[in-house]
Amino acid sequence: MFYTPNDGQENDGIYICSPLKILGKMRNSSGVGWARLVEFTAPDGQRKQLPINMKDCTGRGELVRSILSDHGLEIAMYPKANSLLMEYIQYGAPEDNIYLQLDKVGWHEATYVLPDEQYGASLSEKIYLAETTGTLHNISGDLQLWQERIGKLCAGNSLLVLATSYALTGPLLRPCDMEGGGLHIYGASSTGKTTLALVAGSVCGGGGNRGYLRQWRSTHNALEHTAAMHNDNLLVLDEVGQATAEVVSQVAYMLPNGQGRSRMRADASLRDPLTWRLNFLSTGELTINDKIEESGKQRAMAGQAVRIIDLPIDGGTGENMFANLHEHADPASLSVALADVCNNSYGTALRAFIAKYCEGSEQNQESLLKKIDEFVSLNVSSDASGQVRRVARKFGLIASAGEAAIEWGILPFSKGEAYASAQRWFKIWLEQRGGSGDLEMAKVLKRIQDHFALNQSQYVRWDRHASLVDNNLSQPNMWGYRIKDGGEELFIMLTPRVDEIARGVNRKCLLGVLKAKGWVVCDASGKVRETHSIGGKNKRGIAFIPARWDEVSKSDSSSLSL
Repeated sequence: MFYTPNDGQENDGIYICSPLKILGKMRNSSGVGWARLVEFTAPDGQRKQLPINMKDCTGRGELVRSILSDHGLEIAMYPKANSLLMEYIQYGAPEDNIYLQLDKVGWHEATYVLPDEQYGASLSEKIYLAETTGTLHNISGDLQLWQERIGKLCAGNSLLVLATSYALTGPLLRPCDMEGGGLHIYGASSTGKTTLALVAGSVCGGGGNRGYLRQWRSTHNALEHTAAMHNDNLLVLDEVGQATAEVVSQVAYMLPNGQGRSRMRADASLRDPLTWRLNFLSTGELTINDKIEESGKQRAMAGQAVRIIDLPIDGGTGENMFANLHEHADPASLSVALADVCNNSYGTALRAFIAKYCEGSEQNQESLLKKIDEFVSLNVSSDASGQVRRVARKFGLIASAGEAAIEWGILPFSKGEAYASAQRWFKIWLEQRGGSGDLEMAKVLKRIQDHFALNQSQYVRWDRHASLVDNNLSQPNMWGYRIKDGGEELFIMLTPRVDEIARGVNRKCLLGVLKAKGWVVCDASGKVRETHSIGGKNKRGIAFIPARWDEVSKSDSSSLSL
């Protein structure tokens, strides 16, 4: 490219750079971040398209020249050529060619955008999607090949049916207004966990070193960018054992919450955090809770168990993941066959599913929501906690997505197989959890029971008719007072200790549960007594009656067991 003040006569001009074309002007969805989309050919023949931010063209434009040179544009080095290059980039774009720059795949208004394809309503502007956002959203082969070589081998194997149905739920989260979350498949090594992850990933894409899989072994910051690259889609993270407990604890909240950390730019202004909405599939030998608590520095919260659903690969019964071998000699040979074919057949099922959904998005959305509600109604008891209902809706979405894909000829399973799989694994999760009660409350009640089973010596004995006895406890070790009241022995736990042991639940709700169970002393009006006279002084605390632990009815037992 040359600059000439004349009419372009031969040998009359200033050499600026190798051929460079300005395709158009570009902005982001907020109307800022104006840039120019440029195109050129690198010395090895590769065609490059790059966004050049207008703010970087101010001054000497050193950053722009650095970026262009790094990608293969050959630029003259003398000052006049550099200033002319900046001028050309700023003013050389067609006035009527405006691009919308997107930083992630997924839904934008009513359009689902992938790096090389759009589904649904057409956007009013041309799309430019940064190349780094879609490295794994590739396709290989066609849908029929995937169905023959992968899909049909999943039929009759309920966990594989669950995984392939789950892989289709990412694009449905936003239309169904559902939160993202995760399925974590755990179990011993060499039981098929990675094969399961590869099969689920093959639904959505591939082409990376390990197909569609990403690794848990990463930093918190890097996983933010990985999550944004899988917006409105499925993220597959293999082998949680490679990550630290701290990273897993942070990611367990970050991924379902859909937002990274806020950070500062170099000029001290606040940068918009990365955002996403996705479902992810994870594998490992430990449960997520066990991994978080592995170092002894982190404590798993009940909210994490709802956001990330732990499922044992053996169904909790020691069974093999491959119930139907499809004429293979053994589970190992079927696992190897599936893993091999996932490397060259992928990405077609998800695209067919999105295209079919977009053909009648309003009716399909209405149908999905109705079926999710029906799943919850049929599989959850009326007295189940809100946590259980949240998880049931997630399984309901899996069932509904899978059945829709079967009906649309995408998943090669029998009608009802996706629903049966989701129903079965929801029941397994519920059994592993220990019931349908509130998990945080169950943990606190269990903590109270364990405390009194081990620490009754930390309560000072008090006799109403005498002075205090056995008061050799130091203040840090003292939890309260122990007193005989008729035939029952009471343990008055001081209020600060109650707050300590009841962390994680609403105090008022806890007192209501304790009262309903008859575990604590109430006053004449029926309220839990929180003030007690000890040696002529009022002490604030709750009087527990451990002897009543065994009087818990069978109807309460489900909320106590873990």
